Amino acid sequence: MKVLSKNFSLLISGQVISVFGAAILRFALSLDVLDRTGRADVFATLLALSIVPGIILVTVVRRDMIDGFKFILHEKPYIARTMVLATDYIIIDEGRIMDRLTQTEKGVARSARHKGIIMKIVVLLVAVLLLILFSTSYVQFRGEIAAARQRVLEGSTVLTTEYGEIEYAVEGDGPAALLIHGAGGGYDQGMLIGKKALGDGYQFISVSRFGYLRSPLTETSTVEHQAALYAALLDHLEIDQAVILGASAGGPSALQFVHDYPDRSRGLVLLSAVTMFMGEEIPLSTKVINTIQKSDFSYWLVLKTFRPQFSEMIGIPQDIYEALSPEDKQYADDMLSFMHPMSPRYPGNIHEARIRPLSGEAMGTISVPTIILHAQDDSLVTFDHAVFANNSMRHSELVSFESGGHALVAETAVITDIISDFLTRNP
Repeated sequence: MKVLSKNFSLLISGQVISVFGAAILRFALSLDVLDRTGRADVFATLLALSIVPGIILVTVVRRDMIDGFKFILHEKPYIARTMVLATDYIIIDEGRIMDRLTQTEKGVARSARHKGIIMKIVVLLVAVLLLILFSTSYVQFRGEIAAARQRVLEGSTVLTTEYGEIEYAVEGDGPAALLIHGAGGGYDQGMLIGKKALGDGYQFISVSRFGYLRSPLTETSTVEHQAALYAALLDHLEIDQAVILGASAGGPSALQFVHDYPDRSRGLVLLSAVTMFMGEEIPLSTKVINTIQKSDFSYWLVLKTFRPQFSEMIGIPQDIYEALSPEDKQYADDMLSFMHPMSPRYPGNIHEARIRPLSGEAMGTISVPTIILHAQDDSLVTFDHAVFANNSMRHSELVSFESGGHALVAETAVITDIISDFLTRNP
């Protein structure tokens, strides 16, 4: 004899899914309030209050639940026994039910109830601990993200030109170097990568591209318009010529600049750079990264919890990271940390998918000396980009590395010497 019919099993399964879904919804709504207000106390209060209706409901309908169970006990005793054993979270008048069960069944039922009480206590303690952990983490997040916002705000200037606004920062003395950052970055990331790649002895001019930090994204945010803004910035700074460094997704506008303004370009350095249209179809890893980066808190939490896995997703394999020197590990960590805060960078990040670099034919007209540095194991911007640019350009040289990851984090000392030699040969 079947103890439970198919429909009854579906009913129980549906109730379990419903309860679980309601719990997730309560938590998600409270979390949204936390993200909007930044107050952990409000989050905890709302989460606690969301449980009250369920307690009130159980208290109010307790009598009806008991009567319903008595009916089931009388008509379908085998179902009632199953419910006594399985439903340890419902408050039932044990005395009215136990007198209809055998002595053995009474012992089993009481044991199930006791186990249920213990389980509820354990679940409650775990929930409280998780709440404390989450609240503590959020307080830490608020402090760190406030410091990051202050850092990017104080370190740059916004220039208004006839082509629009562009954020930039200037550091150091020497020949000028225009630094163009990659996806998820800003002037701060460009400054970090440029200093590491070029070394000392330059006047570093790092910009935020369209949609990043305080450089607005507009309807005219094309690579041609971006290159015009770079030229306007150099005019403002009274700089005639500069070394152009395009890292990762900074490649398209770096190529566009040397194409449109060759007389302003002393040389072009492409570091793990995008040189081809990435395609209409966005890779799953990019979709995952973009989803995480929608929220400052979610990005911060992922970096704190899954930094090695996230490094893999942005092209730095774990074996490469583990083999780095302490200084280079810090550099790799800073590349991720300098994406904080993410929310003012997110519009630019999404815009990357719409950027179309120069065609191979147009690259062939570039007369500026160019060096292309790329790792063959780069999983974020594949080595094909380097090969395509080198085959298209008449005045380029390709330096490839069997390994090194994205941005060649494992070869920082080597690439500095290589770039220095290239610029010496092309004054």
